[in-house]
Amino acid sequence: MTDKQADEARAKVRAKANDVFSASQQRDETVKGEIAKEKAKVAAKTAKLRALRLAKEAADRETGVSAVGDAPKKKIRKRSPKSGNASL
Repeated sequence: MTDKQADEARAKVRAKANDVFSASQQRDETVKGEIAKEKAKVAAKTAKLRALRLAKEAADRETGVSAVGDAPKKKIRKRSPKSGNASL
């Protein structure tokens, strides 16, 4: 192989590697963009839900309804020891 052929072969390999690298970078940028869009959607949803919760809490405060303590407490029953299989 002559120097010219080796240079051409090297240039082809380098061009192919650059194409693969460029495609990889493009995919990375696309994925990063999709992730950013998804994060923005989640942040907007969270802000909306938070605003709704705060509005509900304010309305409940005005009407005197408390979110905590209004529910009746459950009775706690103690378990009785099982009988019958104690001798096994």
